Amino acid sequence: MKQLFYSLAIMVIILCSPPAYALDLEKAEHIVISAGIADVLRDAESEQYGVEYKSEAVFQKTWDRLVPFTMHTRPMIGIYGTTDGARYIFGGGAIDVPLSERVNLAMHAVVGHYSDGDDFSLGGPLSFREGIGLEYLYDSGARIGFSFDHNSNAFIYDINPGTETLRATYSHPVNFVK
Repeated sequence: MKQLFYSLAIMVIILCSPPAYALDLEKAEHIVISAGIADVLRDAESEQYGVEYKSEAVFQKTWDRLVPFTMHTRPMIGIYGTTDGARYIFGGGAIDVPLSERVNLAMHAVVGHYSDGDDFSLGGPLSFREGIGLEYLYDSGARIGFSFDHNSNAFIYDINPGTETLRATYSHPVNFVK
């Protein structure tokens, strides 16, 4: 219940934050709220809630060969927790690839500190997470989508069990830096 209260409080703060009208909405900063199922490919499922900050795009690359597309790369930081007590604080990078005017392919790779609590052990505190998802873009710059993530220690410890998470995401454009 406490996690639900915190998630709702964060949602209210974000929705009441100043809008990012003056920004290019494809490249704007975003606050992302997520909720999902941890250990989704195992029997030991727990709920996962998180919040992330994605900086404005710091790199943009357009390819014109075969299938033309543009990629936006941005730094990100965040934290998530599960209902079984696991916590993960992380930083890394995200890549958005527009598939159409309204749909983005969203990918990320991060590294961070994982504490398992009563949840699934990843073999040690240093952990890596990679994810891929789809987002629908609204005129306001807000995005709603889903992400499938893999979290593991990349074989730096004796055991490397890894875990997968399926998350629903809501991303709200903000203007913190400017």
